[in-house]
Amino acid sequence: GFPPLSPANRRLRNELIEALAISAGLALLAVVVVAGLVTPLLVRPIRRLTSAVGALGAGSSYSQMAERAGPGELGELGQAFDAMAGALKRNEQLRRTMVADVAHELRTPIAILQGETEALMDGVREPTSETLASLHEEALRLGRMVEDLQTLASADAAGLSLERHPVDLA
Repeated sequence: GFPPLSPANRRLRNELIEALAISAGLALLAVVVVAGLVTPLLVRPIRRLTSAVGALGAGSSYSQMAERAGPGELGELGQAFDAMAGALKRNEQLRRTMVADVAHELRTPIAILQGETEALMDGVREPTSETLASLHEEALRLGRMVEDLQTLASADAAGLSLERHPVDLA
């Protein structure tokens, strides 16, 4: 091996080891303090996003995430979540509008059928060929609407989407 160290070199070595141990301890303490300060800044947007996802999944109303998600990938994730939630909200509104429109369209032929058949049953009207033809026409109209709804449901189940683009009618 090595020749024995002089007392001055041993003391220098021990002081260097002691200084290195103190420096490592201070560095570790600094890392713990910085991590303690930075971690909440990183975790808070993730918790907000998790909460927003849970609320959206439970059907609650939704508030924008992007401005609170933070910079970088968390901000991008917040923007993607906002876009998804906006699309879900628009789709839900379209669904509600469609259901209301369908209900409105079905009411008219049903009301006509109901009124005409009640008038025939009560003897207020005589069962003429015109009355029966009108009732038949309304029944056919209802049948077409139900077929259209079935076609729409089948297209939706198959994942078909409407692609709109301009067409030259000339």
